[in-house]
Amino acid sequence: MNAVSNMDHTYMKKTTGKISALWICRILFFGCFFVAIFMANTVWKNEASWIGYLHESSFISGTPDLESGGDNLFAVIISRMPMWILLIVFGRTGFGLLVGQGFVAWQGFSLGFILSSFLIRYGILGIVVFFMTCLPQMVLYGVAYGILLFLLCKLHRQKKQAMILGEYYDELSRKQNRYIGVCFVLTTLFCVGIFLESYVNVWLLEKIPRIISIV
Repeated sequence: MNAVSNMDHTYMKKTTGKISALWICRILFFGCFFVAIFMANTVWKNEASWIGYLHESSFISGTPDLESGGDNLFAVIISRMPMWILLIVFGRTGFGLLVGQGFVAWQGFSLGFILSSFLIRYGILGIVVFFMTCLPQMVLYGVAYGILLFLLCKLHRQKKQAMILGEYYDELSRKQNRYIGVCFVLTTLFCVGIFLESYVNVWLLEKIPRIISIV
């Protein structure tokens, strides 16, 4: 047992000086976010070509296409669930971390373009409009995605460690089984976010034109 502990400690010491996968995710998100803001204000000003995760074409118009009840819920499920399932499925493969990092970069670009468009159209008020389009569902989405990305980074590190130690694949399999259980809990949280986006966020979006007209 001490030998395993010492080997694990040695492995961690050897990897301490490297940039962690989580830090790479942070750099990708904020880097792409600020690059998108720069591009939106310089070389790429065509809003019609901005295709992002938050459906900015409807939000930017100030009169979002609000559907009622179950129709809106179904539309949000179709919009959000495929990428969530893709991340979970790929999380157990060797490409899981790369897919997660690609998703983080995409989100950074998308949010940067959306915020830029709101600022161009509404000035400083665009920040308020931006947060109204994101709340409250993005809080739960952010928590779910953040924990999932942490798990992807952790699994990636454990697989590399297992390759070095060589004989602990059974333990790694048990950890991956726990990953499935955690993903089930996160999916429940994600579904609550979908419900909030379908019903609570719709109410907030209805207030945007009124707020803009008053100001």
